[in-house]
Amino acid sequence: MQSEQQPDSENPNTEVEQDHGYRSGDALDMDQEQRIELLKVSSNALVTRLTQVVEQALGRMGEEISALAMKKSDEQEQKTLLEAASLIGRAKSQVEAGFKARYAKLFEQKLFNTPTLGLSDDPDQELALVDNSFIRDKLKRERLVNRTRSKLESEEVLGLRARLAALIERDWFDENNHPGAPEFVYEALQLAIANVGDDEQVRFTLLEAFEPYLSANLNGIYAKVNAYL
Repeated sequence: MQSEQQPDSENPNTEVEQDHGYRSGDALDMDQEQRIELLKVSSNALVTRLTQVVEQALGRMGEEISALAMKKSDEQEQKTLLEAASLIGRAKSQVEAGFKARYAKLFEQKLFNTPTLGLSDDPDQELALVDNSFIRDKLKRERLVNRTRSKLESEEVLGLRARLAALIERDWFDENNHPGAPEFVYEALQLAIANVGDDEQVRFTLLEAFEPYLSANLNGIYAKVNAYL
């Protein structure tokens, strides 16, 4: 899937794009059936591997959060941590399944630029989340997103943005709005957690505990998907 086009001296992004064999708007020499199959394989790989990271993280986070709670002297902070650990203990499988379903929907919606409402199993709960705390959660989440994004390798991010866009015959995805962006991983997990627990601070505690796992694994996931493409 390499482009043979020559650099455009008037385009300041051309040199970076050429490093990855793509330029914005490139056309691929493959038929529609091949595009669909490759898109399906790469999309499934991304969703599956991210779900595995979530499962691994949730399997360890309960004990880690409980241990952290025992070190806290502030009673309210300790209570929040213990509630977060308890929530994972009783709803781990629900969160895992919820994440996979929500992220798969988010991925498709971001890929084809369709509306992002209706991600919750419970429409009333989804509406309440948006109305009451979504903006606050998004602001808190942004700090975690920035932390993860700072650890990403630009080569892998550029490759994913270019290759996914080429498969659906559009210009490159924006850096922070491509379907595999960390923003949407955190958003899907947040929605999955919110479906089993409504305490805002507990939600953020779990997202914060998840950050090191995503930051440590996302480059490898991008690399694997780029290899498919």
